[in-house]
Amino acid sequence: MAARHRRPALRRDRAPGRDQRRHGPLAPAPCPQAVPPALGAPARARTRGRRTVNCRTALRLLPLHAGGDLSAARVADLELHLAGCPTCAAELAVWMRLRGVLAAAAPGPGEAAAGLWGALEPRLDAVDASRRLRRPWYRRPWP
Repeated sequence: MAARHRRPALRRDRAPGRDQRRHGPLAPAPCPQAVPPALGAPARARTRGRRTVNCRTALRLLPLHAGGDLSAARVADLELHLAGCPTCAAELAVWMRLRGVLAAAAPGPGEAAAGLWGALEPRLDAVDASRRLRRPWYRRPWP
């Protein structure tokens, strides 16, 4: 027997049971209704449609902001929070100082690459030479 298409409708083939609300002229709503937009308007009006950033979220985003890895929208949200929160602004100053110290201590990308390539080039040439001399496995004779 094929399954019948079930839809929210009044069941008229049953006698009234204990729960009279289900079989009345108007069925109850199948799910809770949404919260009216007027209840959430003040929070959205303050931020003009942006997501609000609290201190907990800001502390997670500060290292990314110091490194320049945040999107422009997230930076704007974070800057809005930092303008009103001296604790998070002080934490951002710590991250910016740390970034400056690390930038001064680390060698430039060209310096590290030059030394690395000088050490790797002879080893790569040796691997290429050994591959040229060896026969492929399917061309080797049986022992």
